[in-house]
Amino acid sequence: MGPDFWVFSIQVLGLASLLASFNFITTIINMRAPGMTLMRMPVFCWMTLIVSFLIILAFPAITIALVELMFDRNFGTNFFDFLEGGKPHLWQHIFWIFGHPEVYILILPAMGIISEVIPVFSRKPLFGYGLVVFSGAIIGFMGFAVWSHH
Repeated sequence: MGPDFWVFSIQVLGLASLLASFNFITTIINMRAPGMTLMRMPVFCWMTLIVSFLIILAFPAITIALVELMFDRNFGTNFFDFLEGGKPHLWQHIFWIFGHPEVYILILPAMGIISEVIPVFSRKPLFGYGLVVFSGAIIGFMGFAVWSHH
């Protein structure tokens, strides 16, 4: 019974993260302060926006895998049971669709924080603001695409 509750709790946390991501995207795109263009937003806001898109793309995969696992455990399906014709490697592949972007979901906000803190304490503007934002977007895109090497 314990693993079933664990699987369910991870699904609830994933749903909460998805809803928070939709909230962040809506707020950043539609509800900025007057005069605040996208290219005037703080880098941390950009990284939050990129991470929110990564969450929306990556979390449904692990949610589906967890639903399949719950069905295997409780309803007699055989998605992952090799002895019954299932494919254990399916879990591994679905997990990595989530797992690789998760690394960048964790690191991009830290990069945004560092990109905000260093200019404040050095009392100089961030050099290459556009490149930092662009590189964050490229890192997010590449971070999502890299799962395919597994």
